[in-house]
Amino acid sequence: MSHFTRRSFLKGIAAAAGSSLFLSTARSYGQIAGANERLRIGVVGLNGRGGSHMGGWLGQANVELAWLVDVDSKALDKAIDSVTKKVQGKYTPKERTT
Repeated sequence: MSHFTRRSFLKGIAAAAGSSLFLSTARSYGQIAGANERLRIGVVGLNGRGGSHMGGWLGQANVELAWLVDVDSKALDKAIDSVTKKVQGKYTPKERTT
């Protein structure tokens, strides 16, 4: 037969109250507007693997290619044109040659 005391009752109540406070706070973080709406990415090296990554990220609705960087100015110009056409004016990535 278990012995139920006032101390064990209060410990249970405190644990339940703490966990409900924690869960409601964690749930509210997902509803913060702005920070969680869009992922801004920079791609360095636009030929090969970098170009493949760009293609994958352009297919995502919540991703913005913020920076495109390459040492080859021709590859950079080609990537800028391609991204600009695919996003249809929603944003323009910044560019830089190193």
